[in-house]
Amino acid sequence: MSEAAGAPLVRLESVGKRFDNGTVALAGLELLLRRGEFVSILGPSGCGKTTALRLIAGLAEPTLGRVVWEGEAGAGETGRDGAPAVPLGFVFQEPTLLPWRTALGNAALPLVLAGMARPEARAQAAAALAAVGLAGAGGLYPRQLSGGMRMRVSIARALVTRPSLLLMDEPFAALDEITRERLNADLLRLWRERELTVGFVTHSVYESVFLSMRVLVMARHPGRIVEEVKVEAPYPRDESFRTSSVYAEACRQVSAALRRAMEEER
Repeated sequence: MSEAAGAPLVRLESVGKRFDNGTVALAGLELLLRRGEFVSILGPSGCGKTTALRLIAGLAEPTLGRVVWEGEAGAGETGRDGAPAVPLGFVFQEPTLLPWRTALGNAALPLVLAGMARPEARAQAAAALAAVGLAGAGGLYPRQLSGGMRMRVSIARALVTRPSLLLMDEPFAALDEITRERLNADLLRLWRERELTVGFVTHSVYESVFLSMRVLVMARHPGRIVEEVKVEAPYPRDESFRTSSVYAEACRQVSAALRRAMEEER
């Protein structure tokens, strides 16, 4: 896939979100995802990162502003009933696997719920598990899987519907560093192979720089994007990138932007 940003896919325009308890999670949020991009959203807890993803996914509605899709439904349109205008997958912070279903059964679940015949759904789920490095593990139950393996099943479940947009809400936060780095590398491979657009929420400066073309830094009270840092490094990125001067400088820039964002809250 090309490393250049494609055409706009979805944008949040002057978006605000107030919850029923009166909490203002977002105000004046401007966010753009372009086709084929890998974009990370970074910020302190409570800044509205997850809320922004949920708005894009159609799991919540903005109180102010609008979510504009430039996708398959046509420029400026949303999907039917306000749904996203492109196929979308969502990976949550926790794997949220059904304990009574095998890895294969969990990965196939979106297809089964959509009415696909079980043999075809299982075949596609097996292919998705193989794509995330779990070929041969389809018969295992969640209790038999490590934390990293459970997250891989969750990613396979998101990919089984063949989305063009993948939203990920801190999927690797609870994993050890070695497992996290392996999953980072696997995620970049999947992004490139499947020509995905990825919106990735994280607390980690180092993870955001390794993965992303752009890092969007948020501040809170209320939640908003205050800085953008472009990571000027080519793909594919491997472990050697983590020890490069380009990586170190990008981490410095993102860390400084995060510090400034947190100072704005005071």
